[in-house]
Amino acid sequence: MPKNIAAIDIGTNSTRLLIASLSGSRINTLVREMIITRLGKNISSDNIILKESMAKTVNALSSYLKLCRQHKVEKIRVVGTSVLRRASNSSHFVEYVSEKTGLEVEVISGTEEARLAFKGVVKSLANTEKTFGQIRNGFTGGKKEKEKIIVLDIGGGSIEIVSGRSDCSISGIKSIELGSVTISEKYLKEDRPGTAEIALMSDIIKKILQNDLGKSEPYKNAFLIGVAGTVSSLGSIFLGMEKYERDKLNGLILSEKDIKGIFRMLSGLSSEERRKIKGLQPERADIIIGGTAILLAFLRYFKADKLMLSEHDILDGIIYSLCNF
Repeated sequence: MPKNIAAIDIGTNSTRLLIASLSGSRINTLVREMIITRLGKNISSDNIILKESMAKTVNALSSYLKLCRQHKVEKIRVVGTSVLRRASNSSHFVEYVSEKTGLEVEVISGTEEARLAFKGVVKSLANTEKTFGQIRNGFTGGKKEKEKIIVLDIGGGSIEIVSGRSDCSISGIKSIELGSVTISEKYLKEDRPGTAEIALMSDIIKKILQNDLGKSEPYKNAFLIGVAGTVSSLGSIFLGMEKYERDKLNGLILSEKDIKGIFRMLSGLSSEERRKIKGLQPERADIIIGGTAILLAFLRYFKADKLMLSEHDILDGIIYSLCNF
């Protein structure tokens, strides 16, 4: 009889759920949900989580608990990431969640977040030979010995960068407290950002990467896999998706030219106009420009002309951790 387990990720921009069944050594996805809760709203100004954001997140968690009960989930792991590492009232939020839902939130380090994301991406790819073939052919010319991987996870409040190989061995981990929500709130003040505003933000991102990464060798000469909302949104926009289709996004390869074209288009629109773009969730209209600027800065830093999208991430890594895989 399969055992059902669940992972919940409380992030700066969204709260997400994955319910999976474990049968022997095989993991099957049953439910994957995401609700924009913006727990990190205005966090860059005073490091305090707003009461309205707490309430919205607890409502999302309560709905996830109902799904877990419906699927007879036996074990749940709930993790909090960047926003809870940063907020001065994160302990109050953890207590509030426990009081309202009975869930225990584990605030994990940036390093643990990165490790779980890498595990989720690479182990999931290993179980999808077609996608792994795309990696080899798209990035390495079919030379399997060069399967050196960088997983880039651009979240709302932080970025995790992990380099390693297809056997899940890790050679470098870095977590940077910079994300699509925090950079947008801090530097994009105009509804339709001007050239000077975009240039200033891009320059600041470049300097942050140079200071935090320097000339870190583990991050060089590898191919790039991108995860999380910014990357998925760019893929959806590129494909002109009317509705989210996970299988079409997973394994999609975007070139730097593709991403630059989308960035120019987004930068010329007002937030209201961005909300109407096919493939972009309206709730991401105010942070997609900042997130895309971060991605482009990484592509330049890594001297990469493309990246592959993965719809597997930290949630999958949490599931694997619960199974001790």
